[in-house]
Amino acid sequence: MSQAPPTLEDETLITPPSQPWRLYVGVLLIGVAAFGLITWLLGLGPFAYRQILYGTSEVYILNLTDEEVTVQLDLGEPVAIVAQGKHRTPILGGTTTLTTRNMTGEVLETVDVFVDGAPVIYNVMGERCLVLSDVSSFYVTSRENTVEVLKTYPKGSRVVELPNDRVIWPRETLRDQVRSAEKGVSWVEIVACSLVEEEHMLVSTLNILLTERKKKQRELEIKRKMMMEGGGEAVETYLKNKTKGGSGATMATPEGDRPEGGEPTAGAPDAGAADEDGGVEVQEEAP
Repeated sequence: MSQAPPTLEDETLITPPSQPWRLYVGVLLIGVAAFGLITWLLGLGPFAYRQILYGTSEVYILNLTDEEVTVQLDLGEPVAIVAQGKHRTPILGGTTTLTTRNMTGEVLETVDVFVDGAPVIYNVMGERCLVLSDVSSFYVTSRENTVEVLKTYPKGSRVVELPNDRVIWPRETLRDQVRSAEKGVSWVEIVACSLVEEEHMLVSTLNILLTERKKKQRELEIKRKMMMEGGGEAVETYLKNKTKGGSGATMATPEGDRPEGGEPTAGAPDAGAADEDGGVEVQEEAP
């Protein structure tokens, strides 16, 4: 039996229901595109909306591998970072794709990082273990000085999100007095992976490490103040007193600055105190 062709009434009955969500999505996409075009024409770039919504911050790139790499943030210029090196660079808020390559151009990994005001750390290839601690008691409170471990990051962890913008970066030390840090002070440090599972030992080790670094920082501040007030003669006296002290601590002086058979030259740099941990410099934070 032949089937009759559909009539006009039949076609109206099978008309699909309207889908207003498609209209809303289309309007939203057009709005985003228009906003990006406007910011581009104003010279702010296509990602300016991220700066408006999330602000800007810093990413601390930590390359603890044994080879030099380059890291590219979205479409920006790649940044070269030597083996066992580090680099701090501004980063737009929102989600940024970090692309890591070796020096032959081979892509080693890509990592998405989300930033919303506070800085982040990118641990290239997840080398070594890291620990995030709160050390506010050392700087901005009257509580007993102690390190409070917030989170540990085992080997393989790429991104460390920080709770605030006052940070002691790995192997660096803030000045003794930290102002404008109402939200607290965070500390990220590289630790032996065996310590990650031993919280009591980890806390003890971090307390000792930070206390020693603060002590060295105070010594540097004293020497710097004496250089400003009393000149080279005052520094020479300070160095002599330190080397004759009973604590066993000595202020190392480079051989090139020491006269043959004589005392250290006045004003000679203190290599032992200035080089805190394997050649990593002390961070100079604004008070």
